[in-house]
Amino acid sequence: MVIDAAGPNFDPDRREEMPNAEAQKLYDMLQSSETKLYDGCKTSQLSAVARMLSLKSDHHWSEACYDQTSQFFKDVLPQDNIFLDSFYSTKKHMERLGWKTAGHLACPHCAHDSDAYNLAHGGKPTWFDNHRKFLPATHPFRKNKNWFTKGKTVTKLAPPIRSGEDVFKEIESFGLMKTRHKKLPRIDSSGGGESIEGNISIFSHPGREHGGCKTRHLDDRDYIAAHNYVLFNCSEVAPYTQVFITQLQQHNPNVSGVEIDKCLESKFSLWFKDYAQNASLVPNEFVRDLASGPLRSVKSVPIYFVNGYKFHTRKYGASKSTFNSGVCIKGTNYTEMANDYFGIIEEILILEYPRLPIKRTVLFKCEWFDPTPNVGTRAHRRYNIVEVNQKKKLNLYEPFILAMQAVQVYYCNFPSLKRDKRDWLVVCKVKARPLIELAEIPKSRQDAFQDDLPQHLDMISTENIATHLNDEHGDAIDLEDDEEEISEDEIQYESEGDSTETDDTDDCEDYCDDHHD
Repeated sequence: MVIDAAGPNFDPDRREEMPNAEAQKLYDMLQSSETKLYDGCKTSQLSAVARMLSLKSDHHWSEACYDQTSQFFKDVLPQDNIFLDSFYSTKKHMERLGWKTAGHLACPHCAHDSDAYNLAHGGKPTWFDNHRKFLPATHPFRKNKNWFTKGKTVTKLAPPIRSGEDVFKEIESFGLMKTRHKKLPRIDSSGGGESIEGNISIFSHPGREHGGCKTRHLDDRDYIAAHNYVLFNCSEVAPYTQVFITQLQQHNPNVSGVEIDKCLESKFSLWFKDYAQNASLVPNEFVRDLASGPLRSVKSVPIYFVNGYKFHTRKYGASKSTFNSGVCIKGTNYTEMANDYFGIIEEILILEYPRLPIKRTVLFKCEWFDPTPNVGTRAHRRYNIVEVNQKKKLNLYEPFILAMQAVQVYYCNFPSLKRDKRDWLVVCKVKARPLIELAEIPKSRQDAFQDDLPQHLDMISTENIATHLNDEHGDAIDLEDDEEEISEDEIQYESEGDSTETDDTDDCEDYCDDHHD
């Protein structure tokens, strides 16, 4: 009986396995769904904050409005309540839910068997008439050509329901678990050789791409520039850049800082590729993969979501009413606005490193304004305003930045035609919009808000309704489609109006005749 109930894999001697970190978050949220706001309350903590977030979304509350409303509820409820009193605490509480989907894969039932398509003008995905395949094979809606897509019948069957094991295998096939969760040895920057555990941040892939994806090959110039930028912005590679510089200085004690920078740009990547072949010198396998360089074939996308911003390439956003291609990256000293770099995104590239597991990182290729103070950039510290000269560009070819480094800006023209203002644009930083990730709506919330079959309908009898209109004396009234009866008063008013119009017309004609003469 126990085996019939628990399944053939039941082992009474097997100890219960502790949940991993991700599963523990789920259990915490389940506990929150059972924890009441206070003793005797019927509403759980999870239900309360979920409804508050729904109100914020439906009525466009600001964060300040949300905070004040939450604090009000917190104050009026009994003292032992656990109601969350701020938007920040609510986000931190709800982020443990994890599971979102987007694009053509937004339907968890269709998954890769989706029939979604993009709208011709807006470009957004739509799932209109995608789910008739879930109906029984003999359902009349499958053959209905008028109520759904015109002229279309559906004979396709619904995709099979996937088991948890199937989903797990699909995720594992992407290599994401190995890339994100594998513990990596990392060289201590102090040079002592002690290994520590950590992840390489450039592979965290913090955003998501959207829109049409194209594939192209990088030329030598772009390939070297992209590879160098990734290397020099990876903290795990920093110790090896110092080894390279030390060897340079030993070979030429009088080498200058400018010459070192040139050697780093032109020779470091090749030196590092050979140096990393020795596993005893570079024990971190991910760093060795990084040293081998990315594939020359890269994916190019027009839209990318990262850091709470929606970025467009310049070409994609040219026909849009909004400007989403402006970008800013922190300079060497971010306490001064004049040290920021400002530019426009020309291309969004997804680089892949070939050795398994496949590792990806996203780069923005930008055209940069000249950051030279009072030449290409100037700051008004009194008004906290930065301006860039749209005709002054950065002379060095350093077009790439990591997507995770990007801050969005837009550029405004001066409302002036003066020569000294014509070429200058005012930089306005965009406020990031964080996303709130909610759990999948329970089935009880997915039910339609109407009955499948209407009941208690009032039946209206049409047997005794007259087929023509009668006046109260019983005389029939003939109604013309194009004419209406006009009362004597209306006739008199219309006549008076006609005479007035005639007088006005005569006056106008006399005026025109006099001026014509």
